[in-house]
This record gives sequence, structure tokens and C-alpha cells, in this order.
Amino acid sequence: MTPLETLCRERITVHPAIMVGKPVVTGTRVPVERVLESLAVQPDLAELFAAYPRLTVDDVRACLAYAWTAVATQRRRAPLWPATRLSPGAASQPNGNGNPKAAKPRTRVSSSMASGWEVAPWSNPA
Repeated sequence: MTPLETLCRERITVHPAIMVGKPVVTGTRVPVERVLESLAVQPDLAELFAAYPRLTVDDVRACLAYAWTAVATQRRRAPLWPATRLSPGAASQPNGNGNPKAAKPRTRVSSSMASGWEVAPWSNPA
């Protein structure tokens, strides 16, 4: 077992009866998610410890180690944001049965060809 795994096991608890099964700092009801959010918004430990006086530096390290472990061991999934831009509202327009349509990449039209209009996939300029 690595030192990071040991730190996570000692300082992070996941139990269905505590905070609906969310990982929390052991001995508190402070979710790992809340610690990570606080650090992402304002990476100032003094403010974090003022808001949650029972937390220690080792607790924060355990939260970061837990998040790193979760990211490092997850399966490859689609990214949180698309690689191509979507046209506004494309994913939220309902189709005939009320389900959202599949999002389609946005296209741009150019008149660079003499024969008429050309439709090209949307791309970011390099």
C-alpha cells in the first residue's frame, strides 16, 4: 500500500449512513468535495481552516490524495467539455418524443469556392 493510499484510508471515510455515502474527512461531516471546492475557489488554507476549524493539514492532504486517486484510477470517459463547439441549444431542443436531440457539431459556411457555398466543420483557429 502506498503512502497516499494509507493517508486516504486513515483520514477519509465513505459510509452510506454519513452524508449519504459521500467521502468525508474522518471524524467530521466535512465532505471531500467541499474541501476541494474551497481550494479550487480560493486556495488559501487559512480561510479553509477558519471555515472548518477541525480540519488539519493532513486532512487536506488526504482530500487531495483521494481526488488524485479517483482521477488516476477512473476509466477513460468523455471529457467534461466537448472538443468541438456545439450550436446554441442543440442539445436541449426536444425531438418528436420529448427527448433531447443528440448534439451536433456547429458548422460554418464559407464562400471560398467559386462553385458555391461550402460547409466546413467548426474549428478553432490555430
